[in-house]
Amino acid sequence: MIEIFAPAKINLALHVRAKRDDGYHELDTIFAFANIGDKISGQLSSKLSMEVHGPFGPELMQITSTEDNLIMRAARKLREKYNISLGADIILEKALPIGAGIGGGSADAAAAIKLLVKIWNIDAKDTDLLDVGASLGADIPICLKGQACRATGIGDIFHDVDISGLHEIHILLVNPLIHLATQHVFANWDGKDAGALIYGSAYENAQRGCNNLTPAAIKLCPIINDILNSLNNRDNILTRMSGSGATCFGLYHDFESCDAARIMMEQKFPNMWIRAGKII
Repeated sequence: MIEIFAPAKINLALHVRAKRDDGYHELDTIFAFANIGDKISGQLSSKLSMEVHGPFGPELMQITSTEDNLIMRAARKLREKYNISLGADIILEKALPIGAGIGGGSADAAAAIKLLVKIWNIDAKDTDLLDVGASLGADIPICLKGQACRATGIGDIFHDVDISGLHEIHILLVNPLIHLATQHVFANWDGKDAGALIYGSAYENAQRGCNNLTPAAIKLCPIINDILNSLNNRDNILTRMSGSGATCFGLYHDFESCDAARIMMEQKFPNMWIRAGKII
């Protein structure tokens, strides 16, 4: 049994710039990954099958059938592209909330692609796998890349950026367990261009940038504002919402500050999903 980790994708800064004629949005974003996420495991089989477990597994199966799941779609796409006749038994351990703005579904699909490349022993170029991912969703190439980067376009054009200092950063994720549909948040975006992220390193862009989807998300889910206000204190580097929400995060220089914030947030919001970790 082979296992692949599917880390949460965090938008350290997200600048929505314009809506395109095809309905997608032009973005400029700095993203990173946390050591908090789902797990995908699998083994060779004569047919393609999938099981879903974990705390958010039942909710996921209420939203989508196994066959329509992004993981299975990625598997079928990969089989078709490389003319694979074999199958695989895939198991998803779903630990990330659904519709949380931290790329859970895309991370799972990317991890499934990496998993099946190993199981089926596919000799694939990275660029070809990125194309497979892009055909399924804009965030999947980002998750296939799997390291902090700057992205523009619809999130599919990557730019090298100085990532020094990021791997020492601790992160606290807080989600109110309210599903926010990405399309609804974008539909409520005010249309104002937040500008380009041109401030130097990923760390500097995170500090000087913003997430201009936050007002739209708060309009749909007002408790996001309470979470951000509670996270915002003198011990953290910054507080922000990730992606289209509703997950918010705080960044910290050390474990002690992050853990103190975790304890405080768990006491204040006992029914929320709260996890502490590090940027990887």
